[in-house]
Amino acid sequence: MTGRPPPGLLRLLVVFHESESLGAGRSVVGTLSRRREFGWSTTAWLPGEGPLVAEIEPLTDERVVVPKPIAYSLRGWRAGDGIRARAAGT
Repeated sequence: MTGRPPPGLLRLLVVFHESESLGAGRSVVGTLSRRREFGWSTTAWLPGEGPLVAEIEPLTDERVVVPKPIAYSLRGWRAGDGIRARAAGT
């Protein structure tokens, strides 16, 4: 017996703020590779499709990709389905 918990007993949820492979996301990806060795199962939430989704696929057990309704400008909030739909989705 190694003293480690069985796989899946320890769960980690990682929430990425963008789906691009940049900055903070890259830092988190660097920590994911060894989690399984210690019995952690990892789920990642990403705000839309992007390069990071494919990059973390072999490092995570599950990926949840949900379009991000939040916008960072009034123009962005008005785009697409508009302010009400974005606020409701948030």
